[in-house]
This record gives sequence, structure tokens and C-alpha cells, in this order.
Amino acid sequence: MAAGAKIDIPVQGMTCAACQASVQKALQRQPGVLDAAVNLMMKNAAVTYDPAVTRPEALVEAIRDTGYEAEMPRPEQTAFEEQEARDRANEEEFRVLRRKALASGAVGVLAMIVSMPLMGSGAHHGPVGDPFMRWAMESLTPALRAALPWLYRIPPAILSYT
Repeated sequence: MAAGAKIDIPVQGMTCAACQASVQKALQRQPGVLDAAVNLMMKNAAVTYDPAVTRPEALVEAIRDTGYEAEMPRPEQTAFEEQEARDRANEEEFRVLRRKALASGAVGVLAMIVSMPLMGSGAHHGPVGDPFMRWAMESLTPALRAALPWLYRIPPAILSYT
């Protein structure tokens, strides 16, 4: 194997081994890549490539094409600064996920409370008989879609167990 240039590319958005494998396969398929190793825990891709055939920007673009975030490494950044940046990104991701979880929980509790009259009406079949409940459902659905759009972007494969 010929010696090539080496680069460590930070990769964000990987959450499982399948994500890691997807990024690694995409890099290995790139022309000029001699070796690619993606580390899920460190959130980076160590790539050995032939600079005569490909360039680092093309490798970053290949990662982005798989749906993950990647950027060129900053040479002036120390390992400590790199870890601090990762920690800040993780804290921000945690805040966003916590906010989504709390909003989902609040909406879920509200939906349970509002739907209780349906259970007591004795009409467990057919369309909603109570005009207020029908109005409430028709009013809340667009508001929920606007407030929590990510909830409606969940892939159907996740929602169905087959």
C-alpha cells in the first residue's frame, strides 16, 4: 500500500454503529481513499488518501452527502480546545432534546386530559360525536404541526413495528 496523506475529519450526527458504518463505506468508496476508519465515540473519521487523486474537501463532501455534518479540521485548534467545542455542542444538543421532550410530554398530558370525555361518552366507535372535541382536535392539530414540526418528520419505519 502506498503512503498517503492523513486527515482526521470531525463528524457530527452519528448515533449508532449503522451511522458509523454508513460514513465509513461512503469514504471507502471515494476514489483515492486508501484507508478510512470512523470512530463513533470520538465522532471523527481518520482517512488516509492519495492527494494526487482526491482532496480533503471532497472527503468532507462525501460525509455530508450521507446526511451527517462534517467540517474541515482546524489546524490551529488544540486537542483541549477541540474537546471543549465538542462538550459545548453536546450541551446544546442536550438542551434542545430536553426542550423537545418537555414539550412532547406537556402535549401528551394535554391530549390525555382533553380526550377523557371521549372515553366516558360510551361511543367507542364511529366519528367523534361531541362537537367541542371535534373542534378541539381540528384546531390543535395545525397548531401542533407548527409548534413541533420535527414530530411530523419521524420516519414511518420507526413508527411501525414489523
